[in-house]
Amino acid sequence: MYPFNIKRTDKTTHTVVPGPIMAKLAPWLARNGIEYEVIDLEDMPSGIPCTCVFNGRKMLASNVCIRSNLDSGELFSAAEAMLNIREEEI
Repeated sequence: MYPFNIKRTDKTTHTVVPGPIMAKLAPWLARNGIEYEVIDLEDMPSGIPCTCVFNGRKMLASNVCIRSNLDSGELFSAAEAMLNIREEEI
């Protein structure tokens, strides 16, 4: 199983990731008891970009925003790592 070692924060964070990676992130977050919400990009606070650079590529379409109390950078790094991990190993 992919280890969970993301710092929790006192404040709400917003992490933009490509939508398809949520198929791997959602069960992993649920299994680790993480409360989160996927929000529409239109509902994001102003000042947060709707794009992301994922696995070296700028992603413009099909992105989602995860609202949680997790360190955003660490959550994003975990999402990138899961790209090359089979779902049964997550």
